[in-house]
Amino acid sequence: MQIDIDPGCGFCSGVVRAVALAEEHLKNHGTLYCLGELIHNAQERKRLEELGMQYIEKQDMLKLPQGSHILIRAHGEPPSTFELAHQRGYRLIDATCPVVKRLQWKVKKASDTTEENEVQVIIIGKKKHAEVRGLTGHAGNRALVVENESDLTHVQPGIRAVIYSQTTENPGHFTELAAQIEQIVLSGNPDTEVQINPTICRQMSGREPRLKAFARSHDIILFVSDPMSSNGRMLYQAAVSVNRNTHFIEHAGEIQSAWFRNACSVGISGATSTPGWLLREVAARVENLTRKNG
Repeated sequence: MQIDIDPGCGFCSGVVRAVALAEEHLKNHGTLYCLGELIHNAQERKRLEELGMQYIEKQDMLKLPQGSHILIRAHGEPPSTFELAHQRGYRLIDATCPVVKRLQWKVKKASDTTEENEVQVIIIGKKKHAEVRGLTGHAGNRALVVENESDLTHVQPGIRAVIYSQTTENPGHFTELAAQIEQIVLSGNPDTEVQINPTICRQMSGREPRLKAFARSHDIILFVSDPMSSNGRMLYQAAVSVNRNTHFIEHAGEIQSAWFRNACSVGISGATSTPGWLLREVAARVENLTRKNG
């Protein structure tokens, strides 16, 4: 049986950096508070908790003792979080993804011009997503977030627009909404400037086509992800659209030997929140099962 792990799956570079910073701090200090979920994967969460990680929400910051160490995850945070930490005497380990940090700067710069010129700063993304909340904070809460078509009623015709994307937004969805925003703005004045900035992370935008190619090249696909990961659900649908023999699993214990009957190759892939060690566990389990039944 040929067993392959998708070389393009697993943690993106921003998450790799965040986990490495967390592990280093936990090794040296033993306790670290993480503001929100570091990644949407219960298996990795448990591993980090065993090392001393404690997860908190923003309101919990007020209860922590002075000098506490807090990790800012890859999604980033609004300026108010950093201000609160400074006031309370906390030490922050800033693991904001460099791609997100650059976008925060761009959004802030565009929003600062709204005080001098009439301009709409628009972010296409999920309103409740941590990254988007951070971006709107850097925009001084002056940005309009467009998640779906129902939000387009807030776009102003004839007013200059600068459009950005959540870094993990679906490329097709972004293109579709950006085109509709442009149409609305130009309906008020065809000479109005509309600046469309596709600020989707390149690692994310190329993920779906690479996954589809990987799924087509194997008889069976095991897609490993936490059920709560929206990225995982989206990528699973992409895989199953080209290979009906795609199975969604959370861990190696869910694998069924019957899946591999008459199969010559198994491909193992996962979400951007799926750790490499979990993918390797799945591969080892498949090898063990197919050897027994071979």
